[in-house]
Amino acid sequence: MPSLTAIMKIILIIISFFYQSIAIAQDIVTPKLPKIQACLHIIFNNLEDSSDIFTFRFWNKGQVIDIRIRSDSTKIGEITNFIKQDSSSLEEREIVTNYMQVINLSDSEVQKAINVIEKFKIYNLPTSRSIPGWQSVLDGEWFEIEQRVNAVYSYKYYGNPKSQKNFPEAGIFNNFLSEFSTSLHLDKYFWDFFNQLPVQCYVRNGEHEILCKRKK
Repeated sequence: MPSLTAIMKIILIIISFFYQSIAIAQDIVTPKLPKIQACLHIIFNNLEDSSDIFTFRFWNKGQVIDIRIRSDSTKIGEITNFIKQDSSSLEEREIVTNYMQVINLSDSEVQKAINVIEKFKIYNLPTSRSIPGWQSVLDGEWFEIEQRVNAVYSYKYYGNPKSQKNFPEAGIFNNFLSEFSTSLHLDKYFWDFFNQLPVQCYVRNGEHEILCKRKK
């Protein structure tokens, strides 16, 4: 019969193995989130002089999604979550801080994005400012697209697309937005980022709304 000391050693080995297994499982299920940076200004690369075969930049609410096909046919993509402090909630001498987080997309995510862009031919959709009758945005949400296709750069703007029910172009854009957001999990990426920010009020690109974090 094993001694008490031997039994205790076996128990400790089992416990150690159990906790190591949990740690490994956590690393697999919950990967480490990219670091959040605090800065005074957020600057994105100029796409007008890009040497890429194809560039597509989508300005979502609090996000910029870049999809690129380089000259060697390499496909790359990233999501930049970004937000700034609401200046009205700061003390007089406090400086407004911007927060940003860059997420590199996997090869499969980049391909999904390209598939959605191609499905809706979104690069051929005219800007809302060239569509007669499209109502200007006074409140609500707006989206922007920068693209460089066949060496031609263009910028497009879409204000309150969900309210423009009489325009087929709005329907195309809204369907693109829904499928693009779902395929890349854009909402999840943004709110995972937001939940890591300091307790404060913020404003984000693409909407007339203040987002506040409260102490639990």
